[in-house]
Amino acid sequence: MRVLMVSGIYPPDSGGPASYVPRMASALVHLGHRVSVLCLAEKPGAGEEGGFYVERIRRGLFWPVRVGWTVVRLLVHGAGCDVFFVNGLAAEAALAARLLGKPAVHKVVGDGAWERAVGRGLYSGRLEEFQKAPGWVFGLLRAIRSVPLWWANAVITPSRYLADRVHAWRVPAHRIRVVRNSADPRMHAETGRGRAGEPDSIQRRPWTVVTVCRLVPWKGVGELIEAVEELPGACLRVAGDGSLRGELEQEVRRRGLCGRVEFLGALSRREVLELLSAADAFVLNSTYEGLPHVVLEAMAARVPVVATAVGGTPEVVEDGKTGLLVEPGDRAGLLRALNRLRCNPDFAAALVENAAVALSGPWSEVRMVEDTARVLSHAAEGEAVS
Repeated sequence: MRVLMVSGIYPPDSGGPASYVPRMASALVHLGHRVSVLCLAEKPGAGEEGGFYVERIRRGLFWPVRVGWTVVRLLVHGAGCDVFFVNGLAAEAALAARLLGKPAVHKVVGDGAWERAVGRGLYSGRLEEFQKAPGWVFGLLRAIRSVPLWWANAVITPSRYLADRVHAWRVPAHRIRVVRNSADPRMHAETGRGRAGEPDSIQRRPWTVVTVCRLVPWKGVGELIEAVEELPGACLRVAGDGSLRGELEQEVRRRGLCGRVEFLGALSRREVLELLSAADAFVLNSTYEGLPHVVLEAMAARVPVVATAVGGTPEVVEDGKTGLLVEPGDRAGLLRALNRLRCNPDFAAALVENAAVALSGPWSEVRMVEDTARVLSHAAEGEAVS
């Protein structure tokens, strides 16, 4: 099978698709398939990378020129492929696949229309309310999100929650397949086991909470800062960048927490894994998530997880067994969860062990790759998704 993978971000960019696409491309090559990747990047270029061909289109091109050139290059690469596997640039990829008469499988990891509206300050309501929000701008954003999926042969989502959302966008249920994500076991083997097996002298460092996320309104970093402030001697390390960074840094200075809260900016994937491996707790305090891949990475790094019970997160975090769940906006509940981990290391260690079992079973790399390859193969052969 010849697969053309499409993505808006790719290493050295950070983010879910940037780590997923090269990893999945390598896995498909290992299974005997031929893979090429077309993506956006700061610098253009093309060539073999890790056993598959990658072409990078300059992200900074004038938008209409970039869109047109992307479609042209998708037509060139797509002419020789059996199936498009779309992880970004959905509209361009859907158009090229349709012009070529090629099947396309799209992976959906969130509601891009709502994220754009909130990120640009156009909308401040909840995800569910956005689906019927009036106005041509919101209607256009929803159409850009949904139309490529209407044309898709299959849609992969990493959670049942997202599958239900996609179905609500009028994508037939029989074309939607849930394929759970996984952490990359190879990366974690290289970065070590984390604090669980470190010497007592290292354990005496300040109790450290880590979060890894975009600094945008729905990630709840401000509330996390407030919670850590009430944990005497605890530190918070924030990996990621975004529109709220300046505001959050100002809030840290106002509260006199500069010695306890550190903003690290955007980190490479290896740097993120090393950060997780040195943490005592990982927190994702979102009000919206499709299926947070970083939670799987934290589990693989053997860090106890605290997360909000939103979107697809409860599908991976089983409260009291593989992590702790709190309600979004419940700062007191978040503080209680962190105190529970801090004061009961045996309980925290049990969460870590239970999470490791889950990662070797339903959330395993082998299962993810096999299920994805099966969906792509069925689409390439014109068969039903399941």
